[in-house]
Amino acid sequence: MKFSTLTFISDLGTSDGYVGVVHSILHSLVPGLKIIDLSHDLEPFNTHTASLVLARAAEYLNSGIVIASVNPTQARPVVIEVGGGQSYLVGPDNGIFAPTVGIVGGATKAALLNNSDLYLDSPGRVSQCRDIYTPIAAELCKGVEIEKLGEIIDPVKLIPSVLSVSELSKDGSINSEVLWIDRFGNAQLNLDPIQVSEWDSE
Repeated sequence: MKFSTLTFISDLGTSDGYVGVVHSILHSLVPGLKIIDLSHDLEPFNTHTASLVLARAAEYLNSGIVIASVNPTQARPVVIEVGGGQSYLVGPDNGIFAPTVGIVGGATKAALLNNSDLYLDSPGRVSQCRDIYTPIAAELCKGVEIEKLGEIIDPVKLIPSVLSVSELSKDGSINSEVLWIDRFGNAQLNLDPIQVSEWDSE
């Protein structure tokens, strides 16, 4: 096994069994794999929140594989290599990975996951998370090279993240947007700490 740790983030919730199914498939394909559930209670279909939660956690995550499943438009499935192969991000090409990729220094490779021979067989409608991301992530854990998983594409052509930007007014105030409120009531803003670093803490 090349990678023994996989981080999983989604909007699937924990009440319907979807996350448990992915866990079970991963353990059957890669026995002994350690799965870190970063969050599954994100607002459904909110790629902005998901991208920021992942980006803010990125520096603390173990090297390995990341599956991100927040995909309101069923964007094309991709795998993104970062750090020259230190980690791989598997999920939809909808901007969800863009902030994280920027933080870690950019993508070194990317592939479109269009090889249906690698998909998990499903009797019903294809679930990208269960039937595409999960078996591909398992292959990466085993050390399969990205070139064998799909069509190599230019990372520059991946969809960027689209986030609103806070604005500094002439009077020194900042117009910012509340992106979401966490379970402790903290408002998460599209605000860089450096923008308020000189403000009086009181």
